[in-house]
Amino acid sequence: MKLEMKNVKVYDSMSEETICFEGNLYKDGVKVGRVENSGKGGCHRYEFNFSVEKEMDEYCKTLPKIQSEWFPEGLEQDLELWISTTVGEWDDHKWMQKQLNKQIMIVDDTCDIGQSMNWSFKKHNVQSKDSNMMKKFVSQVLIANRKTTKNPIVLNLHTVSEAYQILMKKYRYKGGVLVA
Repeated sequence: MKLEMKNVKVYDSMSEETICFEGNLYKDGVKVGRVENSGKGGCHRYEFNFSVEKEMDEYCKTLPKIQSEWFPEGLEQDLELWISTTVGEWDDHKWMQKQLNKQIMIVDDTCDIGQSMNWSFKKHNVQSKDSNMMKKFVSQVLIANRKTTKNPIVLNLHTVSEAYQILMKKYRYKGGVLVA
């Protein structure tokens, strides 16, 4: 079974306890129905048949446990958790893409989780869509900061997913290879 969330809209300003969102859930490429959460701490609301929900929930329970620092044995998935995780990853990806389009982002060994050194494209009159101009700008930044950075990683030179994982210190380079 393949589950997907599509047409996701996240409303950060309405999120209180949980992420406020709406979107469509697909099973094996076919739209099952709409899912939403008001962001006030309650469960998701499903607009589709209960038997389909139960079938997908049972499937999610067969998926690998989610690794967590709070649950050493891992956290068992269900449909609710799978949707929350998927929407959260989608929102993180969207945020990271926006950041990479605005600035050069570099992390090094001195950066904490989620921390980066940033150089604005706008401030330095660089067009982020011009790859040659961006590469030249990255080179200038790295050369100018070579004495103050320790093992710098330019997030803009990675995929959006990799950049986010590196920023959150889930991946780092070891021996020239990106590892978990």
